[in-house]
Amino acid sequence: MAGPEREAGEFERRARGPGVIPWYFDGDVLEEDIFLMAIQAPDRSLTVEGCRILAHQFRLRAEEQHSQVLALAEAGDTRCPLDLHALLPVPENLLRRGQSDSRSRAWLREQWGVENALRKVVVLPEKKSRSTKSIKSRALQYGFFSEKSLPERAVMRLTELWPALNFTLVECEAF
Repeated sequence: MAGPEREAGEFERRARGPGVIPWYFDGDVLEEDIFLMAIQAPDRSLTVEGCRILAHQFRLRAEEQHSQVLALAEAGDTRCPLDLHALLPVPENLLRRGQSDSRSRAWLREQWGVENALRKVVVLPEKKSRSTKSIKSRALQYGFFSEKSLPERAVMRLTELWPALNFTLVECEAF
């Protein structure tokens, strides 16, 4: 991303967030789904009670992880330098539907081009240039991992929302 210093700085400030999507979580549904998968496994070695215990253990761990995600989001954490949810938030009605809902996934594909938050986002070292300083512009490069696809839709939306900035998406094996 590159552009006038003021706009680039404002983008950089607004792009920061916890790097998570605060989905609604239904522990009852998860526990029942895990129980059904365990009880219907063709090579099941657990008793019915063992399947219930296993499902409950999965639920407890998932609830713990989810509460950590919500704590980050609610605390205003800004450790992620490029948080798509901070820039292009998932609507509340879809957050309530949850991550596995087909409408939620469709919205993410349509609006972001990916179905999950970006992972391991970093700001890459800035390349110094005399021409950049003379016109008071700024360039920021982010490195990140995404699953299955690139956030091309998000880049298109950001280009519309930030017309003074130039966004370029480059696919790399590693950064």
